[in-house]
Amino acid sequence: LVPHSLPGSHAAREEKPALPPPREVSLPFGEVTVNLAEGRLSRYLRVKIVLVTDTRHEKEVTERLENRKATLKNWLIAHLSDKTLQDVIGRASINRTRREILEYFGAALFPEGGEPLRDVLFEEFVVQ
Repeated sequence: LVPHSLPGSHAAREEKPALPPPREVSLPFGEVTVNLAEGRLSRYLRVKIVLVTDTRHEKEVTERLENRKATLKNWLIAHLSDKTLQDVIGRASINRTRREILEYFGAALFPEGGEPLRDVLFEEFVVQ
């Protein structure tokens, strides 16, 4: 017979209420338009970006985003303007670009580590 007061017994364990899973929230970043790195600079790319985080990080991400927006936008313009037409066509290219933006924004907004940003989404992705 095992007494119920031993550590690890079911009766002695405190049942903690399960926390609901965090909900995703989308934070608008804005739009940028750049000329692609083509010979005559006749083609351009326009993107409208949304950052995805969860509700528990929403306030911190929003505050850091407001403080660094000009720097992030400047990097984004330079980064995208280095791309050629081939670099922005097709699903694999678009997903690679999203990943590059997510990695840079995550490191720039949270240099101490952690991954509050879950994703970067394009609301608009126009190549002309």
